[in-house]
Amino acid sequence: MSAAACSLGRHLVRRAFAERRPVPRPLAGLLWRHLRGCDACRGGYDRIARLERLAASKGESAERPAALELALWSARVVHRARVPVRARAGVGVLAAATAAAALVLWVQQPQELTPRSGGPAALTVRALCAQHDLAGNRVVRSLADEPGPAELAACPDRGTVLFARTSTRAGWLYVVARPMGRAPRWLSPAAPGDTPIAVVPAAELTPLDGVRLDPGEGPWGDAVDVAFVLADVADARASLAAALDRGVALERLGDAVGGTSLIRRVHFYQAGGR
Repeated sequence: MSAAACSLGRHLVRRAFAERRPVPRPLAGLLWRHLRGCDACRGGYDRIARLERLAASKGESAERPAALELALWSARVVHRARVPVRARAGVGVLAAATAAAALVLWVQQPQELTPRSGGPAALTVRALCAQHDLAGNRVVRSLADEPGPAELAACPDRGTVLFARTSTRAGWLYVVARPMGRAPRWLSPAAPGDTPIAVVPAAELTPLDGVRLDPGEGPWGDAVDVAFVLADVADARASLAAALDRGVALERLGDAVGGTSLIRRVHFYQAGGR
């Protein structure tokens, strides 16, 4: 595939997913054909689609197509699946979109999705805010201290914060959240005896399934410090809990188990219209 075709493909996916702008049908058709023939862009698209699906399904599924995918591919998918135009909405289109999802979808978006890390290179984490717009559509934006056009500095208190990571080494991931002025809360493993997240080296953003800050589990306050500890053993929770009880700072938590620590501060703001 030519560099120009890949550049156009990345632009169109960025337009659809990061900028939340519709892609005209002719261009969507070009993107469809490009993804079918380009392994690199197809693999990239699949990673962003997984994040979108996880956000749209509240972490329940990385396979079920999200609304953005349906909007992007519906015309093309319906055509390929030969679903009558007057077929009942939802059934035929969703089945066709599920088949399209198997094609894979996502393109690397360096400006929006390159992990930003002030911590050790062994682990980087990106936070994403999932919320609903005025039309009721699920919208996911990356959180950043200095947000770009497609990013947010804070998530509304009605939103859900999701996380994705990269790692240069394998291990077991432990996640603890501490709202300002409150006791720490385990996000993973949620209870003693539960298995932490198994991490394998990954250069691309990988969703942290099940790790989230949900509004129903708050209140979280204005800010939450989330500690991510990458350790070599799967039974480090008790040692980490003991370190927390001794007052060890979150940024030094990894020292208690010979692991790597990374802190992400997530900001919330109070949404209006309560």
